[in-house]
Amino acid sequence: MAGSPPVVVHLGAHKTATTHLQHALAQVRGRFEGRLFLPKELRASGLRLQEWLSGESEGREHHRVLRQAFAVPVRLVISEENILGVTPGVFEPFSPLLYPRAEPRLRRLVQVLPDRPVILALAMREGAGFMVSCYAQALLAGRVMPFDDFRAGVDPTALDWSGLVARLRAALPEAQIVELCRVATGGGKGGRKALGPRGRACPATSAPARTAERHSGCCFAV
Repeated sequence: MAGSPPVVVHLGAHKTATTHLQHALAQVRGRFEGRLFLPKELRASGLRLQEWLSGESEGREHHRVLRQAFAVPVRLVISEENILGVTPGVFEPFSPLLYPRAEPRLRRLVQVLPDRPVILALAMREGAGFMVSCYAQALLAGRVMPFDDFRAGVDPTALDWSGLVARLRAALPEAQIVELCRVATGGGKGGRKALGPRGRACPATSAPARTAERHSGCCFAV
């Protein structure tokens, strides 16, 4: 609905300083001009967003609960890195495709959002660092395997972020897509770049996001 406060959906991706951003949002919750939904709320027994996105839950009651929770008259911000997919499941074996289940999961999310403009906020990362970081997370979770088994024939340098953005646009043509910032590797600077000053979104200038909107405004600022 034109003129209504937007719904901002922070999609992650995984290993792109998502938790850092969520901690920053949590710290300003009391001063935030809107309603925040962070993983603690979204994964709670009442909402169980992941069950809805995966299709495990088809019930009308679950649909009603989510619709009611998100039906707020103010700016709505949802931050959850598992919207596009969960780990494992980020990569498609022997393919540059990222988040192969992204489109149906995003469409299911839209079913429970209010009828208002949607902004999709996505952070990206160069392929090699992204895959290595995902591998480290898998090891921490107890999924111990050689790196070559984990990457399953995927060339990290060929991971297709532009293709992911194009697929998100095709799945939700009316949404604005914002790149928070490409997350760099080395020197610990990635998190600061991803957040930008005072938690603001950075302009979408990195090569992998040419199909995303350039956006120098602010999705998350207080």
